Amino acid sequence: MGVNTYTYESTTTISPTRLFKALVLDFDNLVPKLLSQHVKNNETIEGDGGVGSIKQMNFVEGGPIKYLKHKIHVIDDKNLETKYSLIEGDILGEKLESITYDIKFEANDNGGCVYKTTTEYHTKGDHVVSEEEHNVGRERIMNISKAVEAYLLANPSSIEIVEGDGGAGSIKQMNFVEGGPIKYLKHKIHVIDDKNLVTKYSLIEGDVLGDKLESIAYDVKFEAAGDGGCVCKTTTEYHTKGDHVVSEEEHNVGKGKAIDLFKAIEALFKALVIDGDNLIPKLMPNVKNVETEGDGSIKKINFVEGGPIKYLKHKIHAIDDKNLVTKYSLIEGDVLGDKLESITHDVKFEPAGNGGCVCKTKTEYHTKGDYVLKDEEHNEGKKHAMELFKAVEDYLLANPSIYA
Repeated sequence: MGVNTYTYESTTTISPTRLFKALVLDFDNLVPKLLSQHVKNNETIEGDGGVGSIKQMNFVEGGPIKYLKHKIHVIDDKNLETKYSLIEGDILGEKLESITYDIKFEANDNGGCVYKTTTEYHTKGDHVVSEEEHNVGRERIMNISKAVEAYLLANPSSIEIVEGDGGAGSIKQMNFVEGGPIKYLKHKIHVIDDKNLVTKYSLIEGDVLGDKLESIAYDVKFEAAGDGGCVCKTTTEYHTKGDHVVSEEEHNVGKGKAIDLFKAIEALFKALVIDGDNLIPKLMPNVKNVETEGDGSIKKINFVEGGPIKYLKHKIHAIDDKNLVTKYSLIEGDVLGDKLESITHDVKFEPAGNGGCVCKTKTEYHTKGDYVLKDEEHNEGKKHAMELFKAVEDYLLANPSIYA
């Protein structure tokens, strides 16, 4: 038996303690939620889940991997290190006895993390693991790591109503995760006018104010643009302490953060709608490719062999990049079966109150005969759509400069 060793490093803006907790301590719960299209569950089949335990990761049916069995050697939450071995599963094949991973999470200079992985391949006979083989395995692991990173980046904070009912007069507090530059921000809501599309609120407490500001008031108006889009006009009032004058540079820092929130909505539309043909096959391993037929109004999604779906054919009715709206119909494919003629989706991307995006989808099922669709059937389709949506969302969060 031989041993081949490879090492590699990855960096992230997430703190080492937070990433260790997610990737190591909460791995069994978190990964099946984030990668539900691939991972069914994680179960401890020997031990208490700690050092010496054996855990099995079970994958969904129809995929290339059924299960992976790991033995835990080290979980060091003080030094942020873990060590475990893959001892059984489809990946080992006929040439590998086991694979051992030693991972260390270390702080870098910018407050983020470098996680260093040493991989030992314990081979059968005289087989030597090539760099190409190693890279395939590394990519699988990195896909999991990136999904967890994206989740942590997408959930940097929580928002709670500390006074009122959430409407005008209420006070809301945004709590940030430990280790970051901001602990919390407290806002007072003055106006929410959904008829005239106006909101007004003030930052009344939090680290951003420092010792020079009493509060910051925002008056935001959403108006129709001449091209059919939207103009968002914001008036910002800085209520200072003493004779401090807010510089243009200070103002631009806050302005840049606000603009980034609106860019996130456009980025999601571009990724899911405009660039979906190229992006989705990269993010979804069960998708082989997307083909365009005719003038581009018919698109066919081809799936990899061995799965439950061979292909899906869609007709595109609308792509409105100004109002961020798309409409399309599933007109052919295994999903329709013998009970459905087609399924039409009308999707709108709108700004959310927390600065993110609300993706509103209206789905019409055109049935054959007098068949009535059941809630559980709709929920099953919704689940598959959400898996695709989350894969794209995670990609954007992990790559914030894409589509910016």
